[in-house]
Amino acid sequence: MLYISILWVDENYRSKGVGTKLILEAENQAIRRGCKHAHADTMSFQAPVFYKKLHYQIIRIANNIPEGYKKYHFVKEL
Repeated sequence: MLYISILWVDENYRSKGVGTKLILEAENQAIRRGCKHAHADTMSFQAPVFYKKLHYQIIRIANNIPEGYKKYHFVKEL
């Protein structure tokens, strides 16, 4: 399984496809290595929309972690 623990793109490169290219390349490498699934976590103030756009499915939402925010757990079949 591919596990994406941290993906950070400098503000100067956001909304320019850099993050998408990085994720797609990681997924391609994972497929070549025999992985069948990818897992990613993100916070409500970070990138849940980004992962949804890349066809990741929400498997769990933890509320108030930290207080006032949500932690999203995503999975995608590769």
